[in-house]
Amino acid sequence: MCAALVFVVAVALVGWKVFVGANLPEDLSSSKPLATGLGASVPTDAELASSGTLGHRQPGKLGTASTPRTVMPPADMPAVEVILRLESAANSGSVPASCRIAVELQDCAGRKNQLAAADAVQKSIQSTGASSSRLEDMAGSLLAASDRLEAKCFGIDDQQLATAFGYQMNAALASPDLARWLVANPALDRSIFMDHIEQWRSYKEFADQYLTLAVEQPSSENLPLLLSAYKPRNHPNIEILHREDPAMFLALVDIAQSGGAPIPSDLLMSAHAIRSSPSVVKAASQRRRALEDAGWGGVALDRSDFTPNPLRRPTIERCAQVP
Repeated sequence: MCAALVFVVAVALVGWKVFVGANLPEDLSSSKPLATGLGASVPTDAELASSGTLGHRQPGKLGTASTPRTVMPPADMPAVEVILRLESAANSGSVPASCRIAVELQDCAGRKNQLAAADAVQKSIQSTGASSSRLEDMAGSLLAASDRLEAKCFGIDDQQLATAFGYQMNAALASPDLARWLVANPALDRSIFMDHIEQWRSYKEFADQYLTLAVEQPSSENLPLLLSAYKPRNHPNIEILHREDPAMFLALVDIAQSGGAPIPSDLLMSAHAIRSSPSVVKAASQRRRALEDAGWGGVALDRSDFTPNPLRRPTIERCAQVP
């Protein structure tokens, strides 16, 4: 029982995985100034609705000739030095700089969570006196992962980590794939939710608008994200991305299956459980017809959008390529 509890705590500290695969409008908020790294505003419904087609991989429209190209530091440079070098450019509107800083800080936040989870596991082993290969392996894996980032993240403090979401939002407003990253994996610490309530509120507004447009504007790239968002949850209150609508979930699964998409097994299991309810199956059939009439029936699904390990954050190289 104790081991199981520690396992759950460790998973919570590391963070919940979200299956993703969507993109935001290519010119989202291109007419509004970028927020600084200390906070970020959210586009209005009108701005989102008028921003173009959701889900295509064209680049955003920020980073024009009026914005000098930012020279990216080498990949192995310590995060503290990266921030010192790019902070001014990011706060002046450089999307590549904002992206790179957010990536660095999110990686370092992940290391902090790994260390906390490993510590919880080790304390459990010591307090119970019982040897568990499963727990020992878990602690070892977490420590190994954190060790790989030790030099990279040396000197990064909590105050700097708290700015990550603002930089991430700056980048998300400029490019579809970077918006996907924010919606699926916001650079926010779930363990201190109340300390950053305003940022979480901004995230929820952004993600809600994103999902609404994703339903309205059919795209193969958006379907995996929608499947994840609508998947039934046992504890939806702790999920960062969730919409409670079993009929919609089942309709989306049927559309994906009809297109030959390789759907993850956990989603198929959830769909199977839902099919035991005749009322939900009937409602799902109606939802599917409505979605197909809205354009989902003609979407050509790309198997690459349903890869087992979809993008959770952009690479450093991708940040450098953002216009």
